[in-house]
Amino acid sequence: MTASDEMLQRARAVAMDLNIEISIPRLAHKQTHRSNPPSDNDNEYWRRSLIIPYIDSLISSLNIRFSQENTPAFALSKLHPLYMTKTSITDLHKNAESFQEFYNLDITGELNLWHNLWVKKALTDDQLRDIEVVDLFNEANIFYPAVRKALIILSTIPCTTATVERSFSTLRRVKTWLRSTMGEERLTGLCLMSVHRNYSKENSEFIEKTIIDKFSSNPRRLLLN
Repeated sequence: MTASDEMLQRARAVAMDLNIEISIPRLAHKQTHRSNPPSDNDNEYWRRSLIIPYIDSLISSLNIRFSQENTPAFALSKLHPLYMTKTSITDLHKNAESFQEFYNLDITGELNLWHNLWVKKALTDDQLRDIEVVDLFNEANIFYPAVRKALIILSTIPCTTATVERSFSTLRRVKTWLRSTMGEERLTGLCLMSVHRNYSKENSEFIEKTIIDKFSSNPRRLLLN
């Protein structure tokens, strides 16, 4: 049994529990609005129309994400102490060449000092793993300006596109027909509150007090009659 046959067998088991029958759509000699591959049975049809295109799309996405053009962005992560302390200074300079040229940075003089700083701290892997990229800004604030700039770039690179896609979904929910005339500042604030709703709930008292203080600082007088 091939992998595709095993996947279809599991799909049929789920469909049977939901009282759904998996069948082949009506085939035609000329079809332009959906896939119409030639097949002798339903396994062959779903393998050609669903499984193979999905795997091909997945492979293409992985090739694009880990392509040569994205190498400088991934090389920036080598500045984190968790990876840097396990790398020799020669390999660290070699990894830094790609993002130095791409982002127009010159951290050659600071790289040795930055490496020695974290090697001398002798922290455990668990301690290094708990260090966020933003926590490194203070360490590089004064004596490592070029490294700090590279860390800022690293902190702005999203791991996935989920954050961007979530902003579009939030905008669709917030900007309704009744709110179509709101200003950009208010729209941005509402979207941020919707995306970071957990933070808003945890700090609700502080946010409410800040809003009340903001409105009370306005000297205008409203007629309440």
